[in-house]
Amino acid sequence: MRWAWDLPPPNATIRGEKLVVEGWLADWPEDGEVVIESVGRILARSRARLPRPGVARALSLDDDHVGFHIEADLCSVATNGRVSVTLAVMPVRGQPRRLIGGRTF
Repeated sequence: MRWAWDLPPPNATIRGEKLVVEGWLADWPEDGEVVIESVGRILARSRARLPRPGVARALSLDDDHVGFHIEADLCSVATNGRVSVTLAVMPVRGQPRRLIGGRTF
């Protein structure tokens, strides 16, 4: 799977109660979505695919809608100012999720 987690960078300090994640996924499953998970819960999801023409050009993709932007509320999961989150692809048609990365902030 070709993907990148652009923002925030690893080990970044998150200020406030919201985590904003941006990146891209070249191989979106049909009807799939990218989700942010923490402590076994889905905190936020992005069904919308955003244009990332530079990525599409570099990877020779026909469709440039490979980007995602997700905002997650961290109030219920951040402890001591730290939180661990996972990005996953959740296909809609009953298939299992695919973990694509994790970070601690």
